[in-house]
Amino acid sequence: MRRVAAVLLLALVALGAPVLSTPAQAASGPTNVCSGNHCGGYFQTSVKTGQSVLLAWQVYTPDPAKFGPGPYPTVLDYSGYEPATTFFDGIKDTFLNQGYAVAGVNVRGTGCSAGKFDYFEPVEWQDGYDAIEFLAAQPWSNGDVAMVGKSYPGITPVFVAPLQPPHLRAIVPGAFFSDSYRDVGYPGGIQNVVFVAGWGLASQPANTADQVFGGLQGLDQNCIAAQADHGQNPPHNPFIQMNAHPFDDADPYQDRGPYLLADKSDTTSVKVPVMAQLAWQDEELAARAIDYVDRLPKTTPWRAVLMNGSHGAYYGPTALKEIFRFLSFYLKKAAPVGDACTGTYAAALACYQAEPRVAILNDVNESAPGGAKETFVHRHASWPVTDTVDKWYLRAGGELSKTGPGAAEPATSYAYVPGAGSNSYGTKKDFQSRIPGDDMDFWQERPPAGTTASFTTPTFTKDSLYTGNGSVDLWLSSTAPDTDLEAMLTELRPDGHGGWLEEYVQKGWLRASHRKLDDAQSTPLRPYQTHQATDVQPLVPGTPTAMRLEMFPFSQVVRAGRRLRLTIEAPSIKPELWGFAALPAGAQNTIYTDAVHASSVSLPIVPLAEGTTFPEEAPCGDTGDAASGFTRQLTNQPCRADSALADPGTDVPEVPYAVLLPFAALLIGGTALHRRRRQEPRA
Repeated sequence: MRRVAAVLLLALVALGAPVLSTPAQAASGPTNVCSGNHCGGYFQTSVKTGQSVLLAWQVYTPDPAKFGPGPYPTVLDYSGYEPATTFFDGIKDTFLNQGYAVAGVNVRGTGCSAGKFDYFEPVEWQDGYDAIEFLAAQPWSNGDVAMVGKSYPGITPVFVAPLQPPHLRAIVPGAFFSDSYRDVGYPGGIQNVVFVAGWGLASQPANTADQVFGGLQGLDQNCIAAQADHGQNPPHNPFIQMNAHPFDDADPYQDRGPYLLADKSDTTSVKVPVMAQLAWQDEELAARAIDYVDRLPKTTPWRAVLMNGSHGAYYGPTALKEIFRFLSFYLKKAAPVGDACTGTYAAALACYQAEPRVAILNDVNESAPGGAKETFVHRHASWPVTDTVDKWYLRAGGELSKTGPGAAEPATSYAYVPGAGSNSYGTKKDFQSRIPGDDMDFWQERPPAGTTASFTTPTFTKDSLYTGNGSVDLWLSSTAPDTDLEAMLTELRPDGHGGWLEEYVQKGWLRASHRKLDDAQSTPLRPYQTHQATDVQPLVPGTPTAMRLEMFPFSQVVRAGRRLRLTIEAPSIKPELWGFAALPAGAQNTIYTDAVHASSVSLPIVPLAEGTTFPEEAPCGDTGDAASGFTRQLTNQPCRADSALADPGTDVPEVPYAVLLPFAALLIGGTALHRRRRQEPRA
């Protein structure tokens, strides 16, 4: 009941309705109340912005019997959920147990913090600067602060760090974006409506409900006054803003883009050490943001830990080991006990900085007994880890070949049907539904016959390691003036019974009219579209047209005896966490594979020393549904029986979902996102 009341309250605020029937009492101003190892209250942000407000905050300090009386280095969760009262994702105990004070600050316009919420506006960056300096001045703090966390608290650090707060020592962003347009809002120029609407209209406000209700119930005058400020929020809601800006405009995208903020000038760029964590198949924010580290100033120390996995991969044991080691060197200013780098601090730090900076975990199983486990880790000095292109040509008959096509090779056609013709690997149905028997995983559903075009390599004769972005370079025509493309990469693995299992690897997207490239930022392995309104180029129906589609980054070992498959299809709009706003009309799309119009896919192959071997691959198909071969043993890389052995076209198309897409986005996406937040009990 409390949850319902709080959500209703937030709905009223979102609509601009008055919260109280009588005027609120005056806010009490900054406060700082301590009890035991916990302090909290409100602090005033800088007046120099002209928008000074009170922000809600709290902190827990470590056990003095174990870590001494302090003062302590501090890690900060700065987000729009409830860090001022309730830490999500286990962040409190995770870092308290390493000897850090753990602080939380609600961004303006959320929870009990005053002001309006305008997603990552510059004044919010300055508030983060102020929060760091406020915390560093507290008696329990030794003056050294790092920003940590995944998702929301993983995104805020990449905005705050360029302002160079004097007491910020490092940032550890996890599951973040660096380009809100290309990474998550409009991948390939296609609106990711379900995630953005679900997050912006439901998940974000719902995840502040307990804090707001607690403040109102306790007659917290600062919190009550803040709710009046929150009536300004609706016009700035990220979903409303993204609907108003379908192209890569300066605001709200470019001027609020960590990718561009990372190295702007000597006074506004990231100079503190950075540890980036991303999972290739993150079902909420994907992993395209890894390009962020390549944009950092050359003198900025950085590390990255990357893996297959989910939105929660930040808290896997290997990732945390990398994070704890990083923070020990840069926040505690000491080598961890038993570390491979020894000697004086300066010597140990130099040793650490000389190590390969990129750790990539392969075959991660987050549900393994005892916690997430990976088959092996490979390390690299930089990102991208390779610029070597492994090029495969699309051929008639569904082949991927190293040999280019002949002069008169026939084309391959498929039907673009809005809401159909897509393979969805995402969440299980029972995540959104409680209908008995409706718990089959989306990955087991197959698109109707004729709505996809697939191309498969021959069997590999040696092990190959692919790591990075890919580029799908198509000559394509359509019967419509525009069409949406989704490219999916999968691996085929023998099932041990004479058949094959298909394992999900990665996807990429493109709206054909957005195909105009920024040549300065494009590479053979990563096309970069301009996504400007002035660059929109409708198709001439029936005319072969060249276009490049970016395959999001991934890492996959394809062992001898395996094959790769590329599937071109319509984007999914199923009600999972990513669902795309489809073009309204169907079309027949044709992919050309002749010598004049040679379509291909370029993959990022890592050169291997002669004799390189890999550990035995993680099992695929030996758990789960024995009849179908389905398994989710590898996190977010499910396997299923190869489509050649299945009955295509037996599934109901997704079209009914398209009719109610805005409602599905709000109700399903928002509810799903809220349910995913793992909360610690409130203090």
